[in-house]
Amino acid sequence: MEKKHLAKLVAAFWTIMVLGFVVFEFNDEQEDINEIAIKQAVGILNTMDEIVKWNMSFGGVFVEVTRNTPSNLVFPVGGVITTDGRRLSQVSFPRMITQISSIEVGGEGIETHTSSLKPINPMNKPDPWERKSLEKLEDGAERQMEFTTDVHGHHIFRYMKPIYVEKVCLECHSEQGYKVGDVRAGITANIHMDELVEGTHEDHRELIVIALITWGLGLGV
Repeated sequence: MEKKHLAKLVAAFWTIMVLGFVVFEFNDEQEDINEIAIKQAVGILNTMDEIVKWNMSFGGVFVEVTRNTPSNLVFPVGGVITTDGRRLSQVSFPRMITQISSIEVGGEGIETHTSSLKPINPMNKPDPWERKSLEKLEDGAERQMEFTTDVHGHHIFRYMKPIYVEKVCLECHSEQGYKVGDVRAGITANIHMDELVEGTHEDHRELIVIALITWGLGLGV
């Protein structure tokens, strides 16, 4: 009886060890995925910040007003006429951010979107996740992120950081009750993670097979 009892204890201990190893490896791989996704999101949003700061340092940029120029991109009045007769109009900073964030980054499955709880432009209307995230940012959160799937079943990592009100923002947003330092909006990076997640799932399957074989051999011993 004592030997049988001891064998059961050893088997239970071995099972816990193997299971603990599998759980540890799963958690470790998930942390790696989180780190990769966050670095990608932060990198692209920081790049956009630098573009905006560069633009603001020159007081804005001018674009040619053509039939293909979005009507919500340029100021409705003003502008300049070039020596060859082309009409240019200045892009406002909020509209510039909206325009840049509507562009997919390099075909790499990274999309960005600017949203606000008080949008002036309909393009900046938040979806349900963005709305909840904006509310948390207004309550003091530094960032919001989530792994999710879209309507097509694709794995998506969403990362939002706040856009704070600066003095120049009050030219267009003072009537909304904002003051310098308030969270005016949030900019979200949506990163397609299918390839990375599927690769991780394959690693998990291989790990489970190895763990089962190891566990069986251990019980046999």
